[in-house]
Amino acid sequence: MMNPIYDDIRRLAQVIPLEELYLNADVQQVLADYLLHCHQTRNAAREHTEILDRFKRLAANRPTQPEQSPTAGEMSGLVDCWSGIVRRVSNLGTPPSASVTNKWWKRLVDAYTEPHRRYHNLVHIINVIRAVDTLIGSWTTPAISPADRDLILIAAWFHDVVYDPKRNNNEAESAEVARQFLVDILRHDLIDTIVSLVMATSYPSAVPANNMAPIMRDADLSPLAFPRTAFMADARDIRQEYAHLSDEEWLKGRLAFGQMLLDQPQIYATEFGRQQWEPIARANLGEMVHTLSGGSK
Repeated sequence: MMNPIYDDIRRLAQVIPLEELYLNADVQQVLADYLLHCHQTRNAAREHTEILDRFKRLAANRPTQPEQSPTAGEMSGLVDCWSGIVRRVSNLGTPPSASVTNKWWKRLVDAYTEPHRRYHNLVHIINVIRAVDTLIGSWTTPAISPADRDLILIAAWFHDVVYDPKRNNNEAESAEVARQFLVDILRHDLIDTIVSLVMATSYPSAVPANNMAPIMRDADLSPLAFPRTAFMADARDIRQEYAHLSDEEWLKGRLAFGQMLLDQPQIYATEFGRQQWEPIARANLGEMVHTLSGGSK
């Protein structure tokens, strides 16, 4: 029989995202207290009222969501990153056509600032680019040439350029947009490589057998190894992107995603990722799966 507090939790989830309710340590204690009272008394009405009051106080005191837009400095860095890539990779001459550079810059920014994006936005692109450079800079990573770094960064820019939470072919659509960009800058020879790097972010598909794909895959998964508070904030943001799903559908999907990653022999494909990020990511995912499944795992 479903616990009577569940409907009230659903209503409160309109103020506090459901996943935050289950992952927040204070909320877990509130739920534990309530369940204990239900087992120890025949009349849980008073405790039920008290528990809801505690939930409401948590909602009133909930921290403000962090900004989802890059700082001015970060935006300047993105501009430099993008213009540098186009300058080095294109066959449009030196300097390349400003109209082409600006057209694609606008298309990328417009895509990553779509209203529904709370996680898959420019901040995510910044995090992925930083992770790419962290991985390339590690002594455990096979040497990556500057030219290959540019190819990984192109894939990083385009890997989520198409993002519709209601569809399951976003990576393929993003790869197609990347192909259009490469045609525009007269680099047809790079299409297969960039498409394979973008598709490397489609889980749980196999990582292509080259020295760049593991870096792209791990960079995209690097937020799984963020500190616990940042991991939880990302979960809240992703929940908002899937606002079209019911709570039950969201929980089922989130549990399946977390368990799918945990069931992999290795989450990360690079040596650095396995050594530095894997233990943290498994701890984050393990706790998420444990709490979302009611502590039964």
